[in-house]
Amino acid sequence: MEKKISIVIGFLVGLVFVNYEIDYNFLFDLGIKPEPVRLAVKLIGLLSTLICGLTLIFDAWRAMRSS
Repeated sequence: MEKKISIVIGFLVGLVFVNYEIDYNFLFDLGIKPEPVRLAVKLIGLLSTLICGLTLIFDAWRAMRSS
């Protein structure tokens, strides 16, 4: 049960990283370009959503086949 909850939370966090625009202007003050950071956050969110979503789909498919 804890595995399913963590997968759903990972899926939702991935959706947040992909869909919401986070203000990266504070990185200019630190002397860091925000474009690579923004790209990395979006990529991590996309991979998290993809992996967690596919895991949920395959678990549901296995449950339907076994019943």
